Amino acid sequence: MRTPSHSQSHKRTVRLHAPVLLLIVALGVLFNPARAECALGVLLPAERDEEAWHLIDRKHFNSLVSSSADTAMKAEALFWEYADISRELLREIRQGATTDGEIGFRVYGKDSTRRIHVLSLAKRAREDALEEYVATGRIPATVSYSGILDVGDEDGTWLDRSGLKAVQGAVVAKVEDCVAALKSVKGLPKGTLQGFAYYLSPWVFSSDAGHAFTSSQPGPEEWAAVSALAPGFDPDGFPRDTVIHETGHLVHFEYLGPLSPQNELWNEYVKLRGKPITDTGAWEGLTAENFAEDFRVVFSSSTQPHRGSYGQPNEAVRKAFTELVLRAVSKGPVGSCSITGMGLAAGQDEWAWANAPAAMGTYVTRNARVVVSGRAQPLESVMRPALGLYHNGAVQDHVYLPSGEFNVTVPLASKGVYVIRKAYLNPRTNVIWEMEPGLKIIRLGGDSVLADAAAHWARRDLAVLRALGVLSGYPDGKLRADVSVSRAEFIKMLCVLMGKAPSIRKPPFEDAAAHWSWPYVSAAWEAGWLRDYHDSFAPDAAMTRLEMASILSYGTGLRTQAPCPFPDVPAEYRTAVARLASDGITRGFPSGLFEPYRQTTRAEAATILVRLRKALLAR
Repeated sequence: MRTPSHSQSHKRTVRLHAPVLLLIVALGVLFNPARAECALGVLLPAERDEEAWHLIDRKHFNSLVSSSADTAMKAEALFWEYADISRELLREIRQGATTDGEIGFRVYGKDSTRRIHVLSLAKRAREDALEEYVATGRIPATVSYSGILDVGDEDGTWLDRSGLKAVQGAVVAKVEDCVAALKSVKGLPKGTLQGFAYYLSPWVFSSDAGHAFTSSQPGPEEWAAVSALAPGFDPDGFPRDTVIHETGHLVHFEYLGPLSPQNELWNEYVKLRGKPITDTGAWEGLTAENFAEDFRVVFSSSTQPHRGSYGQPNEAVRKAFTELVLRAVSKGPVGSCSITGMGLAAGQDEWAWANAPAAMGTYVTRNARVVVSGRAQPLESVMRPALGLYHNGAVQDHVYLPSGEFNVTVPLASKGVYVIRKAYLNPRTNVIWEMEPGLKIIRLGGDSVLADAAAHWARRDLAVLRALGVLSGYPDGKLRADVSVSRAEFIKMLCVLMGKAPSIRKPPFEDAAAHWSWPYVSAAWEAGWLRDYHDSFAPDAAMTRLEMASILSYGTGLRTQAPCPFPDVPAEYRTAVARLASDGITRGFPSGLFEPYRQTTRAEAATILVRLRKALLAR
């Protein structure tokens, strides 16, 4: 639901409209105020420049999907990136809000909202690529990755269906003002606003001041978004009236249920107001918008008159409306569900998604089943709660839910796209109300193509380098991630990553001239990467951390100047290590040491090279 646009009236602040599916936000890391690592190994600066991260990740994603690697390997890399992004998103959603322990609402300030938006876009791009993969077996290079302000209906993004604007001098709603507005709501039972979420946008919505949304899918996923206020508009009532109007929508989403002539609570409301149920047309005449305006006028101290066509409620209407809302709230939520068993790989990561925002409404898994659990409540009618189950667009089943607590196992028998929608069924007439859009589950078929590295801590980076053609497995198909990487292997990986073609001239090292890696060793020598090697190269020797830092400092063009943070690095190599450390490419151990002569494993080398790639993309 939306609130009226600021452009419609300087005094009108809120009109609601339900955007579709994706929340603007989401990867959720609580970024450290100094420096923190986001999901893909990119360090964000002290200013929390998520926009820069977004540009880097788009470049990375586009190069990944357009690579010539095996499609299954690209899908593997996208899958593990999706997994990490989703974890970070969920962490931000859980930890990034200011919460009120007594009333139970959550308010996300502009910084957290920005992070959630950026991470949501990264998550959505990978979901789209993997959905195409399970449907066609391909991952086209044209898979869309939306820009931060490029949101709209077709993207399913949450903030504003007609786009966002970065406006110089815009006034962003403050967390403390939103909290004060919510605490000013009077007359509701304790716990009514439990779990309601409010996101304070750093951008201006193109057509309205705020909106609220519920996915009406497994789980009450209510949230409201509040636009920044463009310069020149009257700040009177901002953001109070927007916040309380949107709260009215969240209340009817949660406690009244679907807007329908068969819903007795909604029938009672429109009869009270002497109007028919209307869900299309101008904002002022929409039933849900007038309900939200009635809520603002009746349950708060707002002095702004009713802005809908129903007009200011008289005392009799106010009394009857209060009684209707309190009766609905007293019965509890219309029905809540959560999805569990949504592991990202068999036996891993059992997630419960209840109260996650709508951006979390698509999930990718290899699991063969999910468990839907929660609490169901019949409406004040013959409509019974149920779940609608779909596979690749075709109806599989409708399952009635018992009143009260329930657990329903939903099999995912084969790969494809599944949808679970919360529904209400009339057992006498077979009339079905299904709540859009539902929970989408993209089930990948088969096991991981990473063989022995599918459960490894570096699986994401290993998969990315394999998808980019940088890392090869052994003839038996294994990656042997914990084996030390040889000098020859590392030089080949670096050449491929940097786009350095194999040389046709023999290297100056006699012990490498007949080795399988000689074209790469020669190319690295010609590029000046091996200037610390003189008489021999020993291509099969294990690569130490110090050697790797030296080669990368010569071969990557990184020139950041910063003190070396590790006391155990030899003096002649401190500049090389400092360059890599300052760009977040290499890090020390918890002891504060670099351990320069420690051998580097293939997994560690993969992680270093992925970080290097992101640092180069940033430049």
